[in-house]
Amino acid sequence: MPVHQHATAPTSRPSPDQLRSMSGPGALAFLGDAVWEMHLRQKFLLPGLHLQDYYEAVRSRVCAEAQARCYDELVAGALLTDREREVLRWGSNASGTVPRRVAGGKLDRLTYRKATALECLVGFLHTSQPERCLEVLHSLHHLAPYEVPDVSA
Repeated sequence: MPVHQHATAPTSRPSPDQLRSMSGPGALAFLGDAVWEMHLRQKFLLPGLHLQDYYEAVRSRVCAEAQARCYDELVAGALLTDREREVLRWGSNASGTVPRRVAGGKLDRLTYRKATALECLVGFLHTSQPERCLEVLHSLHHLAPYEVPDVSA
């Protein structure tokens, strides 16, 4: 018997209804945040950049302010289905730990809620409909980066 046993991959993806009943919006937002950042890292991989330029290109698009702009773009457009809009609403009501930038007043709560809603949608689609997830992510590529203020001072 092998010392290390690996869990087998699920044979099917959960339906959107199963996913909503099994996962809270915070868990999907946690996953969506990682998917969003990985997608942007892959997008900027070529052409090659200096590491700092690469970092800034991604950082300026994974911050809550940039994600909130993407949320606004999706809500104003016709790309999303009714179910996806429902997931956005569900995600915007997620409760959880508020980042220091929100608690300290450097980021308003509405912007944070919009960013969390977008992350929830990305996590939801990545888990239940990965092809649709990519379609939504690709639709947001044209948005300019957010100028991230230097908060180290």
